[in-house]
Amino acid sequence: MNATDLERIWFRTQSREWRTLAIVPTDVETADAALGMAKLLIMLGQQHEEKIGLADFRKIAGGRVSAFLQMADWYVKTGERLVCPTQAIDENPATVAVARAADGVLLCVALGHTRVRSVEDTIEQIGRERFIGTVIFRNGPAKPKTSEALEVRRADAEAVELHA
Repeated sequence: MNATDLERIWFRTQSREWRTLAIVPTDVETADAALGMAKLLIMLGQQHEEKIGLADFRKIAGGRVSAFLQMADWYVKTGERLVCPTQAIDENPATVAVARAADGVLLCVALGHTRVRSVEDTIEQIGRERFIGTVIFRNGPAKPKTSEALEVRRADAEAVELHA
């Protein structure tokens, strides 16, 4: 993947204004890919001179969601944008609350590995209107690498294909 492809990923996330962006894997197999995507988006944001950080919501317990969201809100009020990787909703139900509280959500799917039902359940529980788009990992549920081909789809099905 070249620099132009990386830029296209960043600009897709900019299709909606957001201060907090949840990165939600559809299943346990895409969890590492979601964290990798979060880190990639932070790197891209910093290249665009954005004040952007990571708020790791992967291991948050349901009773602690409110406290973590208050902390995230404090960072946002200081002008920082936050990318928030989570776990799949089947692994951690608190993900639903985190994703609903975020300004936008990116869904992570592994082509050939992710069950359609997992995608449907995730979208239904979080709410279709919350999603900016879907990142489809074509080479299975691995962390995104610059050599992988990625496809980023907007919620309205407009797509751009990114190949190495």
